[in-house]
Amino acid sequence: MKHILFVESNTSGMLAIKRAKQRGHRVTFIRSPHFEHFYATDPIYAELASYVDNQVYVEDIFNADRVAEAFLM
Repeated sequence: MKHILFVESNTSGMLAIKRAKQRGHRVTFIRSPHFEHFYATDPIYAELASYVDNQVYVEDIFNADRVAEAFLM
């Protein structure tokens, strides 16, 4: 089983997350305050929790060190 990391995503990425889970992979989704408005308004994001193994909130997704730390949690 592979562990796949998604850092934020659009609706196409949500489909990729679903496919990864269907294929038995472990999925971590990292999100930030930069795109919270999409999570509140797009219905596909309401299903997100049921498709990922871990959701991690990172304040600054543009900081590679912070994203790497979140992946290792």
